[in-house]
Amino acid sequence: MLKKFLTSTFLIGALAVSSVSMASTAHAQDVSANARYLAGEFERRHDANVELAADIARIAMVAEYPGIVVSEIMMSEQMTMEDREQFLDLVDPFFASTAAQATSELQAHVRRVGWDGIAEAGSVTMSIAFDIVANSRDLAFKRSTLSVFEPYAVNYDINSYSYALFHDDVMAASGEPQKYGTAGQCENGAWVPATMASTAQVDAAREEIGLGPMAELIEAESEYCSM
Repeated sequence: MLKKFLTSTFLIGALAVSSVSMASTAHAQDVSANARYLAGEFERRHDANVELAADIARIAMVAEYPGIVVSEIMMSEQMTMEDREQFLDLVDPFFASTAAQATSELQAHVRRVGWDGIAEAGSVTMSIAFDIVANSRDLAFKRSTLSVFEPYAVNYDINSYSYALFHDDVMAASGEPQKYGTAGQCENGAWVPATMASTAQVDAAREEIGLGPMAELIEAESEYCSM
């Protein structure tokens, strides 16, 4: 997530610099009509979307930063397992508050421009928005986005396995069968998937987003269960 944030921030900055210098460069060269059109389209899209893209990146970073700090503390400070559990319990309200704030700010953008408006800012921005939603604790909001992000998983604009986990977690929390079969547990040395649609339906759904069949997943997970 941090790498994605830094990449998107760098791109936003680079595009801002490019738009400033573009006009003088175009005048200095003999360019085609189509090149001029493309430059104009670039400028239109950049100016229309850069503020939205930057703010969604900011929201994501604010939401993710507590986890970054916790990871650094856990790697640099001494603690027992009991210390670790108590520490995480103590900071969890902060995580909940930050997630709620990020959810609220993203929802404000959705109300203002809709998901189609956010998609206009590009697939990277939608991928960052997905990370915000995935970390949200608002089940109804998360469920409302399942169909929004599915095409991005199909096109690999967001990590397909992360989307599958997200989708199945939302369905399980809603008391409904999982679609991709990612959730399960070890029973008698074998991995058993939680309630899901038929194997044929799950395999078809997994194939659509580039995941292997359930038989392969069960075999791989069962190896860990038998250790």
